[in-house]
Amino acid sequence: MPRHPTAAALCRPPESSAAALHRPEAVVSSAGHRLPVCPSFRSPMTRERTLTLAANDGSRIAATLYLPSAGKGPGLLLCPNAAGDDDGFRSTAAVFAEEGYTVMVPDWPASAQPSATVLGCDEAGLEAVAALLAGLRRQPEASGRTGMLGFGSGGVFALRAAARCWVDCAVAYCP
Repeated sequence: MPRHPTAAALCRPPESSAAALHRPEAVVSSAGHRLPVCPSFRSPMTRERTLTLAANDGSRIAATLYLPSAGKGPGLLLCPNAAGDDDGFRSTAAVFAEEGYTVMVPDWPASAQPSATVLGCDEAGLEAVAALLAGLRRQPEASGRTGMLGFGSGGVFALRAAARCWVDCAVAYCP
């Protein structure tokens, strides 16, 4: 898979004015596109679709699919932490879609999301991840390998999915 900037980290506000001097205004994708680094980034070439998937227990999981402009691409599940999703996370999904990935971001309802400790040990939560991965693979725009990128408790899910060989690669930030 291509190497990517850590857009989520770049989208956070700088902690000091000195940090602001070193924060890039944009990154350049491998396709040569100049991508601004800001929480509200949406490429005009990025298409989005909202999905509702069924888990094995019958519950429904809402997710947003970010589609590559080229048509098809490897699948990537971006799994947020227990606090849920934010514009920075959606911006990260748009950057990966711009790079040619078919990206799925679940909408974890904050009230239904257990603590990070429980998420890492909760089989029901892991079953939800399995349903998301299966739903991602069923999308006509997803082709080839599937990976997972998780932040916080989402990183725990990424590691557990990799341990069960559900994904071809996994990255966990601050699991």
